Amino acid sequence: MPRKRYFYPILLLSVILFASLVHSYTYVESVKIWYFANELVYPNPGIPEPAIIGDKLELRFRYSENTKLEITKAILYNELFKCILIPRGVEWSDKWSTLNAYLEIPKDCREGLYSLEIEIKVNGTTKKIVQPNSVWLLKEWPKKIKLLFVADTKTPAGEPYWKTMARLANVLNPTLMIFGGDEVDRPTYASAWRKFLTWWLQLRIPAYAGIGNHEYDAPGIAKIWGKFFGYRNYTISLGKFLIILLDTGMEGWIPNDQLDWLENTLKSNTDKVKIVYMHHPLFSLRWKTERKWYFKIEGDLDKVFNYFLSRGYIYGSMADHPKETSRLFKLLLKYGVHLVLSGHIHQDLNVVLEYRGEKYYFITITGVPYDVPDKVPRGFRLIEIYENGTIVEDTLTCCGKGFADYPTDIPIDVGEKVIPYKLGVIEFYYTPSNDGTRKAVSFRLYNPINQVFRDVYIAFRVSKEVPLERYSITPKAYYEVYELGNYYLFILKNITIPPNSVVKYTIYATEDKEKPRIEEVVLDVPAPVVGKVKDYVIGYIKAYDDGWGVDEVVIKYFVNGEWRTPVLVDLDEDSTANGYVAYYFWIPSK
Repeated sequence: MPRKRYFYPILLLSVILFASLVHSYTYVESVKIWYFANELVYPNPGIPEPAIIGDKLELRFRYSENTKLEITKAILYNELFKCILIPRGVEWSDKWSTLNAYLEIPKDCREGLYSLEIEIKVNGTTKKIVQPNSVWLLKEWPKKIKLLFVADTKTPAGEPYWKTMARLANVLNPTLMIFGGDEVDRPTYASAWRKFLTWWLQLRIPAYAGIGNHEYDAPGIAKIWGKFFGYRNYTISLGKFLIILLDTGMEGWIPNDQLDWLENTLKSNTDKVKIVYMHHPLFSLRWKTERKWYFKIEGDLDKVFNYFLSRGYIYGSMADHPKETSRLFKLLLKYGVHLVLSGHIHQDLNVVLEYRGEKYYFITITGVPYDVPDKVPRGFRLIEIYENGTIVEDTLTCCGKGFADYPTDIPIDVGEKVIPYKLGVIEFYYTPSNDGTRKAVSFRLYNPINQVFRDVYIAFRVSKEVPLERYSITPKAYYEVYELGNYYLFILKNITIPPNSVVKYTIYATEDKEKPRIEEVVLDVPAPVVGKVKDYVIGYIKAYDDGWGVDEVVIKYFVNGEWRTPVLVDLDEDSTANGYVAYYFWIPSK
């Protein structure tokens, strides 16, 4: 008779955390959908306007040239600050075919990402327009940018992966983020936009939306995209940096009218550090299957392109239009576009060309779609670039990997159909809650990968029921503190997350007298995303500490005369709140 196995989970508890960072002007559960760019096409939440404090904002309205437009009120606001803008006139723009209004930014405004609220009179009728997260104020143009590039979620089905990505992006604190197309599965699905925008509007970083093939209603038609985010191809100018977002359409190539626009843009910005995004990649996966990643260009560019084309190194839809794609290839090299970012293929691909002694990087990421090849982890890139054009090559891949050492994305999961499965490779939480009601809040982040993250964002909201001077932070850290409404906001500064590390901080004005306790232990439950899995018993445990919060949950089980550790312990983000910290754990059943 086979021996029965009995599982006895036990826990060791310490101290720390919960809660996603939320702004007072965004929504957590869901968002009301409205067409952001229906009247005010720019700026909008998908294309924030970067501006220097003391300069002017340009607002572009979809009104006719004869429309009488008056700005009666204009305010920028975020969790920390409010800034009242000064109207400085209205004029018709032939360049944009829009009625443009200009707003002066007072010099006492502060840096940050802001929502815009305006009251206007249109032919005598008063209207109010709110554009969340649509204005990015800076004291000066950046000398270095940390660019987070992700793509392809295709909500509604991709929401779990997009949610994980958005929460992590807020902590990683890049200079800006580009989302590389396929935000939704179909543009006509209201639920797709709702699930995408719920987390898009939670971002506390400037985020730019690029169009993919899934945002098209039909070939050449993307009306719903236009109502949400306005432009299909556009530029982001940040001092010495110029980011160009191209539109590869529903069919995956770039026609000559857009190439004319690209060429004129490149000609007009020869002194800029240029970065190009396009949803479909230029190069095919044949580079990957042949373990190739580097090519030194010598001689005529037409001959090199034809060689790539004949060998199958050009991506299929691009190869179907060789004249236009050859022109694109030559423009990128001729005008020094050293970084080209793409998605679409749902796996990563790196190609490095050397031309006239300089490197050109073509980086394609897996992104965060619901449909990826088996064993492929979903992920993103976090790339550092200086204003002199230097691209920090170590940041083009994850974890010190070479360009052909796949997978090279920074992972958000362990890989499609990898068992045991884990979504949220980098785990973090605040506890007991980070909503400004507590006199003690803790933060815990677990980074199990060989990747360093610098200048991350950790912020505590604590109660004003006790004086500010009574609060302490352990371990010691530099911070900024703001007095806001009913709470203080402490923002830690210069925080680095080392590779393979656990980082913990607690802010407190009370002693830690609460003892953590186990609230629930259940065996044989379905795991997130994958459900019940053959050959594993999946358990669930919830711990509680209403003081400084639960720090660590250590799970052991006893079988065949020895104590063992589960093969996977996975944080349940949705249930980690209000003093509770919850985990799923995986135990082999054989």
